[in-house]
Amino acid sequence: MAVTALQNADASKKGGIRMGKKMMHIGLEPGAVGRYVFLPGSPERTEKIAAYFDDPKEIAYNREFRTFVGELDGVKVAVTSTGIGGPSTAIAVEELYQCGADTMIRVGTCASTSRKVSLGDVVIPNGAVRMEGVSTHYLPIEFPAVPDFQALSPVRSFRPASRSIKEASVPSPDPLHQRYRLPFLPAFSA
Repeated sequence: MAVTALQNADASKKGGIRMGKKMMHIGLEPGAVGRYVFLPGSPERTEKIAAYFDDPKEIAYNREFRTFVGELDGVKVAVTSTGIGGPSTAIAVEELYQCGADTMIRVGTCASTSRKVSLGDVVIPNGAVRMEGVSTHYLPIEFPAVPDFQALSPVRSFRPASRSIKEASVPSPDPLHQRYRLPFLPAFSA
């Protein structure tokens, strides 16, 4: 099915670029997911996360976007992979929102701006240093990149005995493997 630029423009005004009823990139229809979605980068991690759901089902896999749905404590939840970086994450978030999600939690690998964080620690980000270009399409660079602290509250209660948990700010650079230097820290690799 060919989708013209005019059809895309019209669809975006109505809430997303679609191929028929499905979102063009994530391959989901509106209503396919509930309010809550976990967002790992890697498609392989979706299956591992979905294993914690009651009655998990894979409902879409297109490009880097793989989605499972299920329930946690009787609440409909989903996990959708985003691929690497801000642009593909923005696509997933925008299209998931059009499908019913309004609370999304990124789970996966990150760096930290804190010297208290060690390799292997679980990091709960309490802010991000925006070192990429996508976020400026949503908010001015002067706006602080902080989580919704109400949504963060249940995450803070997660305390596995076998892992060190730290709250810290995280850098969000475009070049994942580029060594960069923050003015207040020694150089480190993301």
